[in-house]
Amino acid sequence: MSDQISANKEVVLATLKALADADYPRMLSYCDDDIQFYVIGTTKYSGLFAGKETFWTKLLKPLTDQIGEGGFSEEIITVVGEGDIVVTESRGHEVTTSGVEYNNEYAFVYRLRAGKILEWRCYLDTMLLDAAHE
Repeated sequence: MSDQISANKEVVLATLKALADADYPRMLSYCDDDIQFYVIGTTKYSGLFAGKETFWTKLLKPLTDQIGEGGFSEEIITVVGEGDIVVTESRGHEVTTSGVEYNNEYAFVYRLRAGKILEWRCYLDTMLLDAAHE
C-alpha cells in the first residue's frame, strides 16, 4: 500500500475519532474549506452541503445538537483505500437528547486532496435518520 493511501486512511480515521469525541473543531480541521458533503435520500438532512461553513451550520451542528453525551460513536468495520479515495463501513451507536436510540449503519466514501477531505458521501438508512431526528 502506498504511503499516500495510508496517510489518507489515517486522516479519515482521525476525522471519525474527532467526531466520536465531539471535538467538532478538530473534526472540521481535517476537511477542506471547499468540502462537498452529500447525504443520500430526500430527508431534510439529504442533499449536497457545499463548503465547510455550510456543512457545519446546515447539517452537522443541527445533528450534533440532537445527539446526547458521547458524540457520534462509530464502530468501524471496514476501511479501504485506493488512490485518493477512502471508503469506510461503520455502525453508529448514539442516543438523541430526546432519548431515542439512533443506531444507523453507514458507508462513507471520501475523496482527499492534499491531506484534507474534499468530498464526503454518506450512504445510510434515511428513514431511521428522519425518524430519530427532528
